[in-house]
Amino acid sequence: MAREQIIDTREEITEESLLIEARERM
Repeated sequence: MAREQIIDTREEITEESLLIEARERM
């Protein structure tokens, strides 16, 4: 259970970071 939650949070963080990077590039 804990491992699955950690993976989900990591995926969410990566998606947010990618969006932030895209905004900075624009």
